[in-house]
Amino acid sequence: MNALQRERRLMALVQACQTLANPKTPQGKALRKDLLAQGPLSESGVELALTEHLELEPSIQDRKALMAAAGQADVVHVLLSANVFVGALRALALAAVAAPHVVVRMSRRESVFARHLLDAVDKRAFGYPIEIVDSLMIPNSCEGEAHEVHLYGSNSTIVQVASSLPEFVRIRAHGSGLGLAVVETSCSTNDAAQAVAASMIPFDQRGCLSPRIALVHGDESRAWRFSQALLSCLERAGTKIPLGDLLPEERAERARYQDICRMAGTLFDSPHGCVGLTGGSLWIPPIGRNMHVLACQPAEVETVLRPWLRRIVAAVGIAGGDGGDLATMVQRVVPKARVSAADRMQKPPLDGPVDRRTPEPLAPSEVIRIFRDEYEGG
Repeated sequence: MNALQRERRLMALVQACQTLANPKTPQGKALRKDLLAQGPLSESGVELALTEHLELEPSIQDRKALMAAAGQADVVHVLLSANVFVGALRALALAAVAAPHVVVRMSRRESVFARHLLDAVDKRAFGYPIEIVDSLMIPNSCEGEAHEVHLYGSNSTIVQVASSLPEFVRIRAHGSGLGLAVVETSCSTNDAAQAVAASMIPFDQRGCLSPRIALVHGDESRAWRFSQALLSCLERAGTKIPLGDLLPEERAERARYQDICRMAGTLFDSPHGCVGLTGGSLWIPPIGRNMHVLACQPAEVETVLRPWLRRIVAAVGIAGGDGGDLATMVQRVVPKARVSAADRMQKPPLDGPVDRRTPEPLAPSEVIRIFRDEYEGG
């Protein structure tokens, strides 16, 4: 495909999303009904996602960056994730500009948005249609063709799928991850709390961009003030955008995390979310609008962010500007993380994969080695 054809396919998807984001169109109404029936987000959570977190106006620069990041292949096979439904736009766009032939396997837990998106696309502008399949199968007879597989999901899922693929395939894998918020001294704790909460609310913390850990530049008293302010923000937001449904195992994980914080530190808790504050110790809270806060000095970052944790930080959100000492050290320790303001962690430009930790396509054996080490804690 030439550059014009690739951009036409990209913009056909974006324009379809513009139609879906509009609550007054028949397509927008039907999508909202199906998303609410599917869950797990609340009605206002669905509306927030569609109106605030779809990339509907990518700049020329962003479009060029996305096409450059996508590369080119003969066929692209995509395994979509269930965590953040609007992520299907980016995943399908990357595949559609990379190859004329795209094969997609949707998540069993989230297929509504992707199906509505493909139905809403202008077929003439888009060209060769995307094929929906029940399983990703690439026979050895395809060797000689440039087949890429784009995998979105947990590290264990990525290892499982990669193990089933022939070695001539190249994989772009985007595995388990989370966001890290940095609160600089130049930002008040109240302003920082509002910014961080704005990135916690969307999708109820599902997805690799949502912050679940906050490092506060300062002492324990400043971290305490930030934690109190953050809980207040979560409570106010929760009355307008209620927390959606959590799976039984997610509720159990939340209860375990709360018990740990009560024993090892302080827990700020409400029905709308919780904030754990522990001096010197760091735990990763589960999804569901839960945040772990730690007072931190720049010299402590390398100790706090241990190697296993660095590998799962996919995004860094900074309250107070990225020139502060703590933010500078964090970016040095996790150089591949996507960086933004703390209130825009869930609003990345449509400029390529949101996860930049493994940008290059790899052979299945290499993907298995990397992601097996990560999910087994190596």
